[in-house]
Amino acid sequence: MGAAPNDNTGKKGISRQFMYLLTVLAILLPLVFPVGMPVSVTPWVEKGYQHVEKLNPGDKVLISFDYSASGAADIHPAAEAIFKHLMDKDVKVITVAFVAEGNRFPGMLMSAWEEQGKVYGEDFIHLGFLSGHETGLAALFADIPGAAPVDSRGNPVTSYPIMDGVKTVADCKMFIGLSGGNPGPQQYVRQLEPYQGVEIFTACTAAIAPTVEPYLASGQIVGLVGGLKGAAEYETVMGYAGKASANMDAQSFAHLLVIGFIVAGNIIHFTSKKNEGN
Repeated sequence: MGAAPNDNTGKKGISRQFMYLLTVLAILLPLVFPVGMPVSVTPWVEKGYQHVEKLNPGDKVLISFDYSASGAADIHPAAEAIFKHLMDKDVKVITVAFVAEGNRFPGMLMSAWEEQGKVYGEDFIHLGFLSGHETGLAALFADIPGAAPVDSRGNPVTSYPIMDGVKTVADCKMFIGLSGGNPGPQQYVRQLEPYQGVEIFTACTAAIAPTVEPYLASGQIVGLVGGLKGAAEYETVMGYAGKASANMDAQSFAHLLVIGFIVAGNIIHFTSKKNEGN
């Protein structure tokens, strides 16, 4: 039997190999060289940014990393952007995780900032993973050093300067919940109800973002970053193009390329039909 004929032999059009190459380039180039394509900023992202912007150097913020690896693509870019905002303002950050897989993400962020001169135990600290979901939240909010006596590095939390004067969540200006499901915004609001002076800011997957709207409308949550697009919006307000903007650029370029392929394919098809009729 003879070899199978090449699909592209004798045919006018765009070769599949060329299409594959363009697709790869459309995705990879924006990831390496972010363009920062315009993104419309939603009011809740803007409000969340403004509340973080009002924090003063030395203020303390508690962040809960409650997402797993499956939700990281949607939430971690927001975590990076918000963490950068806090570090740029010299805010002191205390982190914790109520989802086991979320325990790895604070260390990733902190290592990068330690390379830039920030000091673990002074500028930030990670309390590690605490079990119990909502019951864990309640215990931590009521007694932070009691619920987490040692940090992720195995040292007493009270031995670090950042923990001076920190007893309950009321000693923090803001709680930021990064959620992929449970615990999530509903649990955060419920357990922070007794601590009226603590603002709640949340970032979550795009899928659960609509469920947060009632809490935003009531003022119980001051801001929301929903999914990857929300993270790109936050970066836009900050005035820098980070991973979220790069990922959104890659998506946008890929979508534009697909539209281009559809248009080109139709032009080639109808041109060929016209030539066949002549």
